[in-house]
Amino acid sequence: MLARVLLAVCALIVIAWTGVLVRDHYLGKSAAAPLLYQPDLSDRDFRRNMDRLSDARFLDPDSAADLARTEYYLFRGRPRAAARVAEALVRSEPANADAWRLLWRATRVVDPTRAQEAAAELKRLNPLATL
Repeated sequence: MLARVLLAVCALIVIAWTGVLVRDHYLGKSAAAPLLYQPDLSDRDFRRNMDRLSDARFLDPDSAADLARTEYYLFRGRPRAAARVAEALVRSEPANADAWRLLWRATRVVDPTRAQEAAAELKRLNPLATL
């Protein structure tokens, strides 16, 4: 009897987590569409969609949403905001070469010293990487 109850509890947890991940996926997808395809977004709409993209990380261990947020900030001409997101990524995932590359892109003009550090770290992680 106890085994069945534990199995049922585990199944409910898996179903709930799957539901959250599906919600996160659709929230991120709906926030990314205007960011990608509407370059004339107002600052208010841009912030709202970026917040929605950030909310799409709820219980999702994947860093894809943060990588995308960094890219969108760069596209929008906000390298300091992009650098903040990329810095958080490299702190939490120091082996993420994509995060280091984005950190380099975000800081190469506003903080050349940090950009050199990011480039060196990227080369350490992937000696064949190009910037």
